Amino acid sequence: MSSSSSSNKKFDDENEPLNEDKNEVKKVQTYSSEDVTSAITETFLFTTPIILGLILNCGMEAITLHFLGQKRPDFLASMGTAIMVKALIVVNFILGSVRAMETMAMEAKADKNLKLMNNIFNKGRMILCVQLFCLISILWRSPLILDQLGQDPYISRNGGTYLAYSAPALISFSHVNYLRRYLAVQGY
Repeated sequence: MSSSSSSNKKFDDENEPLNEDKNEVKKVQTYSSEDVTSAITETFLFTTPIILGLILNCGMEAITLHFLGQKRPDFLASMGTAIMVKALIVVNFILGSVRAMETMAMEAKADKNLKLMNNIFNKGRMILCVQLFCLISILWRSPLILDQLGQDPYISRNGGTYLAYSAPALISFSHVNYLRRYLAVQGY
């Protein structure tokens, strides 16, 4: 009993000392409905393009599975050729421009120049659109290109069909990568 009488402090449920002053009010941070609405809107604006892009990327995978699901050797050869062409022609250019934008944006952020960082991002997206127009034009002509490189015409035609159907997903892939890198530079 002497140990309990030795401490005259009162404790609450979490074993923290209670204030003896009854007039002191605990400060609780409150948010207005405008703050909550603004936070939800900002989150929605950041996540919507990424979610839509990922859905389109799922479409690209569905197209790949459709072609592979045929279980025909000529389709498998077509897919192998098309995926290699897609990687060589499109993905390398897209990822190269994305990484260049990321490097320049990180340098602008290091200088604490947010306006320059945003300008770099927007100019990069414009350059990306021009690149995509050129690259998708090449993809649409890929059967002719593959024929000229000595591929079997049937394999070239099937590979070209796959690449043509993959174009919308490649557009989303490139924009999603730009957004991801940009948000990563900002610390999101």
